[in-house]
Amino acid sequence: MDELLAMDPPSGAAGLMDLEPAVWARVDALRARSGRRNARVVAVVVALGVGATNGGLMLASQPEPTEMQVFSVAANLGPLGGLDGVG
Repeated sequence: MDELLAMDPPSGAAGLMDLEPAVWARVDALRARSGRRNARVVAVVVALGVGATNGGLMLASQPEPTEMQVFSVAANLGPLGGLDGVG
């Protein structure tokens, strides 16, 4: 290290004077990138949590069948229900 410090920088080279600011600039850039990555991970985890909670609540609160379900679209009892297979 002493030899490097004692050497004259070649012409056109930045030398060791700009080394520390360059290192800190790279450290700051890496911190900023890791902060964005952490924010993405947190957003994905929150979205998964909200989706799982909503899905669990939907499964837990399914309505009991009533006699009114014969009029639903899923019952396939409409006037054109028999024509679905005809094409």
